[in-house]
Amino acid sequence: MKLQLLAILALALAAYAADADDPSTVCLPSQFQSTVYDFNNRDLGVAAGDFTKNLTVLAFQKANFRLLYDLTALKTYLIINDTCTNFDMDPSQAIFRCLPANAVPLTTNVTRIGLESNGLPILSYAVPISNDIAIRVAVTDSVPAYPVLRQLIGTAGRYTGNVLLFLNTVLNIDPQLFVFPLVCPPMSVAG
Repeated sequence: MKLQLLAILALALAAYAADADDPSTVCLPSQFQSTVYDFNNRDLGVAAGDFTKNLTVLAFQKANFRLLYDLTALKTYLIINDTCTNFDMDPSQAIFRCLPANAVPLTTNVTRIGLESNGLPILSYAVPISNDIAIRVAVTDSVPAYPVLRQLIGTAGRYTGNVLLFLNTVLNIDPQLFVFPLVCPPMSVAG
């Protein structure tokens, strides 16, 4: 009987350990909204996700535009005032609910922001987008995970994209962020 109990316990621990190492189990809430700061452009805005509709959005104050991402159609809608154009979404623009299975942990342990004894525990990953581009993300070590930081970077260190810091994340969203004009033609490409 003890041997069977130990065997069951060993299997349960192995399953837990395997699950803990699987980045695809690290997921954001089905809906969230954060204040976001773009370090590259020195702009404050809002980032939100409504994964029940498979939509995410970034809206910036100084730049005065909104980017609405349709993760199902893989389209980006650029909205400036009441004008809208759309174009194919670049994979590097994705804000995904759950990390993909190919996400690579950047540390072997949980890192903390603040004091080691009571700081905010975070996990950090690199998500390969192409041969030379990755998205680095940091999320809270919680269920669900909350976004902390996102950076687009070249894997050879050549290219650095925007660095976004997520603050004051809440679970309710402003539905107006996800509304776009009925007329939203494709962006024309100058030739």
